[in-house]
Amino acid sequence: MTEREFDEKLRARYHAAASSWTPETKTRDALVERLTKQKAPRRAPQYLRPAVALCCCALAAAAALFAWQGQTTDLPAVSEETVQTQGAADAAAPYAAATAGAQQEAEDAAGSGGETADRVDAVSPKQAEPNAALAAMAPETYADTEQAQNDAGAVRSSASPLTGEEARTVAELGALLPASQEALPEETAYQETLESGTVLMLLCTGTSSELSVRVSAVTAEQQERLVSVDEPETYDLTLCGLPLAESVPEDRQSRVENPIFMAEELSVSVLEARQEPEEGTMRFGVLCGDFAAEYVCKGMTPQEAYDAVTSAAYFTSGT
Repeated sequence: MTEREFDEKLRARYHAAASSWTPETKTRDALVERLTKQKAPRRAPQYLRPAVALCCCALAAAAALFAWQGQTTDLPAVSEETVQTQGAADAAAPYAAATAGAQQEAEDAAGSGGETADRVDAVSPKQAEPNAALAAMAPETYADTEQAQNDAGAVRSSASPLTGEEARTVAELGALLPASQEALPEETAYQETLESGTVLMLLCTGTSSELSVRVSAVTAEQQERLVSVDEPETYDLTLCGLPLAESVPEDRQSRVENPIFMAEELSVSVLEARQEPEEGTMRFGVLCGDFAAEYVCKGMTPQEAYDAVTSAAYFTSGT
């Protein structure tokens, strides 16, 4: 309220009171003296409000940056790419929240700059977690499987990139990887350490085909997806309609979508039953003793996929 508005308000109150005035209650002079002694409420000048808001924003940005820099020194030993990815994402969230909070505080009261700064100082970014970046490093063919999601939440250390030949020399797991395929010359491998043990992944690509394999110690979830070739209703896609959720009972859906066969029962005819009708992709797993290898084959015939699987040292060495 400006001084002019305040004066006009006083005059209005005076005239309203004077219209019903009687000498027995108070004199005119006493009323004037009472009204003139009232003071206008103190308010901060209007031009100070934007300035206070800008100051609060600057304090919020400085506090968030300082807190983030302090946190990065305590990050776990992960790859440089992981730290950069998670650091940028985690630093952005507290900075945006602190800035929005500072602007709201400045609009509520012009003199609350100190309190806002204290609240901003209390905001600190979360400890960076490498799980999301590590999950993105794995071949995308396993990104939407339930097992891959469970493993991504249990990552204890960074994924180690390997060549195909290096991956095949990894103890026990490497023996389940297919040998180098002439039609799939490009190879990329990763080794991860999870709560359940070591996981080995290999991606082989060619001009028009792709083969992905994930090898690990067999889990309880994989045991539940184990099927027998004598029960085609648990794995034969030619017997199912699309979508599978509407044509396959719920208790068999996980096995029909990603079945795991005993190594000695795998055959070309079994893989023919696993070929998706539209894209021709084959998804299946092979149980080899205490370990399981899960495959995704794209642009390959059932015979080519079978030859690739059985080219692994586990099959050729007679284990």
